[in-house]
Amino acid sequence: SGARSVLMFRGNSHPVEEVYLFNNIFANNHPSNSGARFLWLREGVAGPIEHDHNLFFDNLTTTDFDLTGEPNGIYDLDPGFAVTPSVPSTTAPELPRILEIARTFALSSDSPAIDAGLDAIARVGHPSWEPALTNRRVDITGRSRPSSGSWDLGALEN
Repeated sequence: SGARSVLMFRGNSHPVEEVYLFNNIFANNHPSNSGARFLWLREGVAGPIEHDHNLFFDNLTTTDFDLTGEPNGIYDLDPGFAVTPSVPSTTAPELPRILEIARTFALSSDSPAIDAGLDAIARVGHPSWEPALTNRRVDITGRSRPSSGSWDLGALEN
């Protein structure tokens, strides 16, 4: 409630160069403020927006950029979370918050998001600003990706 967008890119004094949206789950997002949109491109977006291997389910459809037509996208399928997601209540940084996110956004065994992702690191054009940070094939908890087949979509590898 009170949000204007799910994703907002705003360059201000430093233009936003390339934007890559891969391996995400966007579900049940309904910003409520006047003029709300799912993706809001504010000033300073200079580079291309590349997107694929994302799951979209029950989101606000007003957007500044067309996110349909992904060759490997999943549209209008429930992501199959193991429990009903909620906003994590832990405000502590680091591990306690990550563990709460892991409990909240785990995928059920029959989720269409399992093995639906791509190895974004192997993709041509993958940013390598800090290889020790950006070239990691692990999920938010440190579990190796992929655990079988292809990467899972979302923050957690099943």
